[in-house]
Amino acid sequence: MGNEDIDWYMYKYRHLVENVFGRIEQYKGIATRYEKLERSYHSMLVLAFTMMWLPIWASDIRTTKNNRV
Repeated sequence: MGNEDIDWYMYKYRHLVENVFGRIEQYKGIATRYEKLERSYHSMLVLAFTMMWLPIWASDIRTTKNNRV
């Protein structure tokens, strides 16, 4: 089985999903489901994903501003 048999789109997608789960496990309360209420757990998930997304968004904004003429 060589590299020509690999679906690269699915490989990249799977890698992305695995990385997100790896990063979300850094938050102990989320990984162990410490919160009792569903809304509290959902809020913690939203907060964690926002904290992961903000640096990416900020770097995209800086890149976009630097590329404008």
